[in-house]
Amino acid sequence: MVDRRTRVLLLILVAAAGFVASGIALSEGVGRLVAARAAVTLHEARIAWLRDSLMRAEDGAEAREALTEEIAARGARFTTAEEMNPYSFGTLVKKKLFSLGISVLRYQVVEVKGAPYVEFTASGSARSFVIFLRDVSEYEKVWIIPSMSLTLREGTDSADAFIRIGYATADATDR
Repeated sequence: MVDRRTRVLLLILVAAAGFVASGIALSEGVGRLVAARAAVTLHEARIAWLRDSLMRAEDGAEAREALTEEIAARGARFTTAEEMNPYSFGTLVKKKLFSLGISVLRYQVVEVKGAPYVEFTASGSARSFVIFLRDVSEYEKVWIIPSMSLTLREGTDSADAFIRIGYATADATDR
C-alpha cells in the first residue's frame, strides 16, 4: 500500500500541477483579453473611419450636385444655333447701341477662324460706350468682344469706336 508520506507528496504534486495549470489558463485568458481589447480598439477605429468616409461621401454627393447645378447655370448662358444667328445678333447689338445714343456708321458680319462676328464702326459719347460694355458684361448670355478700338476726340466727350463682337455658343471651343 501507499504510505501516508507518498499520498501527501502525490497530493502536493496534484495541487502544484493544478496551480500551474490554473496559472497557464489565467495567462492564456489574459493574453486573449488583451488581444480582444486590441481588436475592439482596431474595429472602433475602422468604424470611425467608415463613418467619416460616409460623411465625406455625402458631402461629395452634395458637392457633385452643386457643381452639376453650376454647370447647368453656366451652360444656360451660352447661345444655341436655334436661338441666334449672326444677322439677328447684329440687329440686337445695333438696337442696344442706338438705345444708348451711339450712332452706328457701318456694320458687317465677318467670320474669323470659323466663328461669326459682327464688326461695328460707331460714334457716341465715351460714357455711352462704358455703359454698353457694362451691359455686355451683365447680359444674360455670354457675348465676346475679341477686339475693340476706342478713339476719343480731344476736348469733347465724343468717341469713335471699332468693335468686333460675337456671342458664345455651347460648341465654341477656341473662341
